[in-house]
Amino acid sequence: MLTETSELVGLEVYTHTGLHLGAVEDLVFETNKDKVYGLYIEKTNPTLVEHSISVVVPFRWIEGVGDVIILRYFPGFINSDGKPEHLPFLRRLGKEIEDAERGMEMAIHDVGEAISHKTKAPPKKEN
Repeated sequence: MLTETSELVGLEVYTHTGLHLGAVEDLVFETNKDKVYGLYIEKTNPTLVEHSISVVVPFRWIEGVGDVIILRYFPGFINSDGKPEHLPFLRRLGKEIEDAERGMEMAIHDVGEAISHKTKAPPKKEN
C-alpha cells in the first residue's frame, strides 16, 4: 500500500494496453494547491514518444498504482518534431536545475572551507 508520494519514484509505468512507457523519475507538484500534478518520466519508450524525450504524465491519467503504475489514458504517440530546440521545456529546465545545484554545492563547499580556515585558532606561542 502506497503511504507516501515519494514511493512513486522508480515505479514502472504502463499504458492501459500494456505498453511500457518508462519509470517515474520525479514528481511534479502544484505548489499553490499542495498536490501532485503529474509524473516526470525520462528515457521513455520510443514507440510511444519520439526520440524518447522526457514527458510529464498528468496524475489524472493514472488508473491504478501497485507494483507498477497503469495509465487509463495515454496519447497514441507523442511527436517532438525531431528538433532539439523543441524538446519539452521541463527537460531543459531539469538540466538547468542540475547545473545550478552542482554550482551551489561547490559554492557551499568553498564557503565552508573558508570559514573553517578563518575559525581555526592560531597556534599558541611557547614562552
